[in-house]
Amino acid sequence: MKVFPSLLLKRLALSALLLLCLPLHIAPGVAYEDLWPKCDTCLADSVREAAGVGFELTTSYATASVRYYNGSTLDVALAPASKAYVELLTHLSQSTVTPTRSRLQQLLRRLNKLLGRPATTNVGIISELLSSLRGEVESQLNHQLDRVVVTTPQFPALTREDVEDAIQYTGLRSWLEYPLPYPAMLYSSNAAFVASGQGLCKELDNLYACMEEVEDGDVPRETVFAVTFTNVMLHTTVSRISYAFSSLGSDIRLAAPQLGLLMLPIYSQSAYWAGVRDHLQTLPQEAARRGHPITAVVLLGENAAMQEFLTILRDALSEIGITPEPIIYRENA
Repeated sequence: MKVFPSLLLKRLALSALLLLCLPLHIAPGVAYEDLWPKCDTCLADSVREAAGVGFELTTSYATASVRYYNGSTLDVALAPASKAYVELLTHLSQSTVTPTRSRLQQLLRRLNKLLGRPATTNVGIISELLSSLRGEVESQLNHQLDRVVVTTPQFPALTREDVEDAIQYTGLRSWLEYPLPYPAMLYSSNAAFVASGQGLCKELDNLYACMEEVEDGDVPRETVFAVTFTNVMLHTTVSRISYAFSSLGSDIRLAAPQLGLLMLPIYSQSAYWAGVRDHLQTLPQEAARRGHPITAVVLLGENAAMQEFLTILRDALSEIGITPEPIIYRENA
């Protein structure tokens, strides 16, 4: 089993993700048919070669990284979240289903957008954090942003529609609005998996060849255990991933706001870490029962590199028969 911890907070989660901001090259050759006709509205070279910007929304803050056309990356901003945002993400983390909206709710949503308001209260709260981050990034880069990639925690109640509307209300556009080759939603766990060098095509800049690799099963299939340990939450997911920007389905999730590191003072040390240990064992055991034992571990969050936490993680997995290989540090991935 491979373990990929995140030591530099968001470089791991965003650096390779920002490849998405640089459109894939369509290589010429007789082996492929042209999927799309030539167009007069395709992106200009100046847009394609501009720096790609990625935002990551966490449960308590947001970060931004830039990937330049030459492949170099830079972490440029971190914006703390408001109390309302933390409460919203905590609430959304506890839902296991994607919400459905009535026709009246959809009409009200559209009306709010026509009137220049946030589509919903949730959209307003999320866009406030995105707007703060945008301001910091534009100040650092000394030019206005246009398109961004936004990653989010894997909470079913945090919908694509809300994220897209929040991006739009901030005055930005999302690269993920395109159906191919971009995913509908990009989760932080997938982005971190990619940044560790996993789940990528060998010919990443060749769209046709990459699609063939995925269809032919040449990208190894992994059962990924993603562990996010922040001040306000311990959140775990298990996803079956081949190509890292998609999922094979059957994802399972578990969020525990009561086990965020800031909650430690209300417990005894032994009781708190026992709760963390139990949480860390729950999803791997369920995955094994489903016939999908864990093959890779990805760590995220500002507290994931704590030595005490890493010891608890190793012991918890070892107790249920998962013995990790030596940890692979990829600080500059």
